[in-house]
Amino acid sequence: MDSLFYLFFIFVISLLAIIMFHLQIKYVEEPFLKQEFKEQYLQYYQQVNRYVGKRTGFK
Repeated sequence: MDSLFYLFFIFVISLLAIIMFHLQIKYVEEPFLKQEFKEQYLQYYQQVNRYVGKRTGFK
């Protein structure tokens, strides 16, 4: 029973960490990059996903 509690605790902490990283990227880092690099960053932003890999079009 204790191990189940620890697994749940680790899951909750991991979920909170993921949410915190997402908020940091979306509301702190991206606005800074948009302000600092302007058009160059906007072009880059349109070509890639936020977290994983390059955008590809499905036809």
